[in-house]
Amino acid sequence: MNRREFGKVLGVGALGLPLVGDADSLITEAAEPTDRQPAKPTEKPMSDADLLLELIRRDYADERLTGPVLSEIRGRLSANRRRSRRLSQFPLTNADEPGFVFTSFRGK
Repeated sequence: MNRREFGKVLGVGALGLPLVGDADSLITEAAEPTDRQPAKPTEKPMSDADLLLELIRRDYADERLTGPVLSEIRGRLSANRRRSRRLSQFPLTNADEPGFVFTSFRGK
C-alpha cells in the first residue's frame, strides 16, 4: 500500500465514522452473532470527489454553497484527482529530487 492509498483509506474512514452512529450500538451489534446473511448494498459507492464534497459541505456549511457552486467544486476535485493519478504513474527513484542550489547567507 503506498502513501496515496493509505491517505485515501484514512479519508474514507474519517468521513464514514461520524455518519455511522454511536459506538456503543456498534459494539453490541458486533458482539451479537447473527444467522442472517449481510444485506447487499443497493447503492453504488460514492466517488472520491463526492466524498470530499460531502466533507466540505459538512465542515464548511454556508448558505453560499448552492447547487452550481457545489458542482463547480466537484468538477475541480475530480480534475485534481485525475491529475494526481496521472502524476502517480511516473515512477520515481531515490535519486529523483528537486534541482535547487543552496547558497548560504553571508552577513556583513
